[in-house]
Amino acid sequence: MENVAFLQQKIQLMALIEVIFHLSPDKRNLRFEDVAAGTQLKGDRVEHLLMKAMSLNLIKGTIDQVESIVTVTWVQPRVLDKAQIAALKYRLEEWNQNVSTTVAHMHAQSPELFVQ
Repeated sequence: MENVAFLQQKIQLMALIEVIFHLSPDKRNLRFEDVAAGTQLKGDRVEHLLMKAMSLNLIKGTIDQVESIVTVTWVQPRVLDKAQIAALKYRLEEWNQNVSTTVAHMHAQSPELFVQ
């Protein structure tokens, strides 16, 4: 019976990582209700799961107990399937476009910064 509880927690941790992975890196503020829905946990067990994930260095971030929000700043990398790699490729392309747009804007606003 002890093994069942351990396996359940492991599955819940994997589900938590999966929920976080599907979020944009700049929008990783999760409400406890969203974590509970994604991991199929009762609301009162979410904070414990988050603390367990942080203690195992699966995620890094902060927990706002008053607002019931977790802000995730880092997720442990893991083996990815082709769909997840494609999603990462899309995110990198999107990030590259955002950087290019920012550089063009900065160059237009302050050309003296780019004089060689």
